[in-house]
Amino acid sequence: METLSSRRTSVILIYEILMLLRHQPALKTKIMYSVKMNYQQTKRHLNKLLAKGYIENTGSGGRTGYFGITELGLEMLVKLSNTENMLTGISGFKTKSFWL
Repeated sequence: METLSSRRTSVILIYEILMLLRHQPALKTKIMYSVKMNYQQTKRHLNKLLAKGYIENTGSGGRTGYFGITELGLEMLVKLSNTENMLTGISGFKTKSFWL
């Protein structure tokens, strides 16, 4: 089963952001380039994640603008990963096309 579009959904972008931040905080610019989003997309998704409490502005390294994942964000990441694992079990479903 293939996706209908090559565009990534908001869920996929959020998953990719949380995956990036799971090990260490990152600057907005690093997030933008690593997840391959434009500035407006990055700003919109980071604001959503901040508002929901999935990420926080950590001020890591004495600088502002660093974003890190919260405990709530880690819980969401586990749920998204579990969803991917469940979908993998569906015959003919390609998780790579779902998540990427």
